[in-house]
Amino acid sequence: KKWALDGPYLFKVPRILVNRERFIEFLNIQSCFTINDILNALSEMSNDFGDTPVNEPCQNVIHHIIPLLQEEGTECIDQSVMLPDQGYVICKASHLAFNDTPWCEADE
Repeated sequence: KKWALDGPYLFKVPRILVNRERFIEFLNIQSCFTINDILNALSEMSNDFGDTPVNEPCQNVIHHIIPLLQEEGTECIDQSVMLPDQGYVICKASHLAFNDTPWCEADE
């Protein structure tokens, strides 16, 4: 999928370089993010911030990541995946309760 994120942990190629396909290929830069890239970004945020809330730029990235994860469905998420709680602290999915994750939709 072509996800348009640009910010801490996930960066898109600048417009000035988009048409330089051979250069991008030479540098081995991916043309799009995978679900693993997104999950790795959350894991890196957890490593960098520990038990403290992530900063505002990372919160903005999270606001873009969550809908992408919801699109993928729960198949891509196991209990060891790192996810944000309502206070923007990144922790293992197994440590979250439903009311910790306002971005989750309730099943009807």
